[in-house]
Amino acid sequence: MEIAAQLVELSMNVERFWGIDVFVAAARKCGFRVAECRDLSDAIQPNLRHLQRIARLYLRWPSLARRVTRRLPPYLVRHAITGLLRAETLASNAQGYYTLVLEKPVC
Repeated sequence: MEIAAQLVELSMNVERFWGIDVFVAAARKCGFRVAECRDLSDAIQPNLRHLQRIARLYLRWPSLARRVTRRLPPYLVRHAITGLLRAETLASNAQGYYTLVLEKPVC
C-alpha cells in the first residue's frame, strides 16, 4: 500500500503527505488550539468509490481516454491515478482524510 500512497502523492503533485499529527503540532507551535479534529476517511468512501469506477473506465478504454484527454486540462488526467487508488489508501490507513478546526486564543 506504500507504493499506492506514493503514486497518489505524485499524481497530486505533492512531494509527501504529512500525517495529521504533524499539522496539529505545527498549529499548536504557532499558538492555535485544536477545536476539532475528525477523521472523515470512512465518510468519504462512497465518493471515492464512485471516482474509482470513473477512473477504471478511463484507464480501461484507451480510445475513450485519448478523446477525453484532448478536452481536459493535464492535471485532471493525472488525477486518474488518484481516483483509482485513493479509496484503497484511505481504507488501509496508509493515508487519511481529516477536518481540522483551529482557534486562535484571544489575548
